[in-house]
Amino acid sequence: MAENYIWVCQRGRVSAGMPCAARHLDGLRPLSDEQSVPEQAEPVQEPEQDSAAGWGFYVIPDLKTWADNAGNRLPIERFASFEEAKARFLELRSQEYNGEITEPAPDGRPPARLALGIESADGLSSADILHVRQGKNHLVTDFTRSERLREDPAVSEILCRASQEIGFDLVQPPGCPPVPFEEWDNPYFPAATAGSIAAGYYNLLHECYPLLDEELSRAEAVAEIVRSLQKGGPAKGSQMKLAIAAMTVKADVSEAVRKRAEMLTKELAQYQKHAGETAPSREHRKKSRER
Repeated sequence: MAENYIWVCQRGRVSAGMPCAARHLDGLRPLSDEQSVPEQAEPVQEPEQDSAAGWGFYVIPDLKTWADNAGNRLPIERFASFEEAKARFLELRSQEYNGEITEPAPDGRPPARLALGIESADGLSSADILHVRQGKNHLVTDFTRSERLREDPAVSEILCRASQEIGFDLVQPPGCPPVPFEEWDNPYFPAATAGSIAAGYYNLLHECYPLLDEELSRAEAVAEIVRSLQKGGPAKGSQMKLAIAAMTVKADVSEAVRKRAEMLTKELAQYQKHAGETAPSREHRKKSRER
């Protein structure tokens, strides 16, 4: 029989056989024949093109000109599509001023230079989503404070495309120091990072098991899942897929939860593909050990 697995808690206060978000991906056991879940190959889906209904885009070539000299601000450049805005952003991204070392801004961070943002067609909502600070792409988390931006699928799609087609290096959650985007607890949009997958898995687990009792906080649990994924690479991703399938095989799982599980599984496929492409080959690792 092909072995399928379910996440189980090694130390948490969880009833027998119940998954636990916080305990390592190593804590897996075979399912019984009655619980067996068929494995399915999940295709990697690319983001849809220009699906940002109701939203336009803008680029500010240098935000520092706004902070330093109100009379000499570089103008906001507006675009109808993500593709146009991305092209202009990438055209300016290589400019030397974006990596310039300057005095910190009043908040202690390197000053924001090149910026990319979104604005609603009705003119009532806008937000920067990307700042370049001293050569690094920073995700701007202003969108998390607005229910309209957080809940709009088009905004989620824009952020997803920006993460995949432009890329974020760092993110600074409100009141926190900057963290690598790859590790950020990101429940807002599918980015195929360890952080967004860990957040999605944690949320899914607690939707499937609302009475789950565990000993770690959400932040601690997500951080532990991130570490396990990063350490285990594609193999850990495969184990997580099976854990997701085991959770959603229950008859009482809602269709909405099943759809979120399907999206998370597809995001995992993207993560596994990227992890597999960046992992050193066996031959390379063998030569390194011989040295």
